[in-house]
Amino acid sequence: MVDQYKDRRLALVYFNSGVVVLLSSSWRFSLLLACYEPSFELNALPYLMFIRLHSCA
Repeated sequence: MVDQYKDRRLALVYFNSGVVVLLSSSWRFSLLLACYEPSFELNALPYLMFIRLHSCA
């Protein structure tokens, strides 16, 4: 189950078979080229983790 996390700096990333899907607050699937730094990993769901998005530009 994926919970909605509304934040401008944090995005909920779901790893499905090695595919990275970025979930925006508007529930749109976007393909973004951005550097990400893992903030912390959820022990209950190893494939769910909150990351802080950084602009590569």
